[in-house]
Amino acid sequence: YSMTVSLNTHFIGQSKTGKLIGKAKLTGHPNNLSVSHDGKYVFAAIAVAPGAVDVIDTATMKVAQSIKVKGAVHNTYVTPDGKYMIAGSVGGRRLTVIDANTLQIAWELAMDNGVRPIAFEKAPDGSTSRMFVQISNFHGFHVVDFKTHEVVQKITLPTEPVKGKAESGAPSHGIGVSPESISANRLTTTGKSPRVASRTSSFMWHSGA
Repeated sequence: YSMTVSLNTHFIGQSKTGKLIGKAKLTGHPNNLSVSHDGKYVFAAIAVAPGAVDVIDTATMKVAQSIKVKGAVHNTYVTPDGKYMIAGSVGGRRLTVIDANTLQIAWELAMDNGVRPIAFEKAPDGSTSRMFVQISNFHGFHVVDFKTHEVVQKITLPTEPVKGKAESGAPSHGIGVSPESISANRLTTTGKSPRVASRTSSFMWHSGA
């Protein structure tokens, strides 16, 4: 699955042959996408106001529904248990949590600034326990409790090394959680090139030139 920004179009290709087998016209300028765990839907972030997530049915290869949200959508993610899809808006400064089966909005959360990359932590029962949300103009990430729908912690990353500058209003841009949910890995855009950093009980980082 891929999207062409200039054409506002989602393309479906066959991985074995590389052939184009379908395409779907989107409702607006797209950014990133995610796929439901059962493969039934592709969730396309529509990155223009007022904001939406286009849901492409992979069987018909057409837009089945366009879910209206508050703010142009930068990224979409599917939770580890596959039950929810998350739409993050930079301009709208909010998270929108959508039920991946009913395609209805479950809850929303306004953030301090624009929503950038998100990573997820699984609870022992397989459900989503926490989200690690990177925020515009913040060198770190916010921790969101998925059950209470609240920001429970704001993690500021170390300021060293100090060389370089933040790009695109996102000092930290890129985050992930290890399969065991023991550590969170993130990318910092400070300096000439991004470097990987990880968090266990303390932070380890490498950034700058």
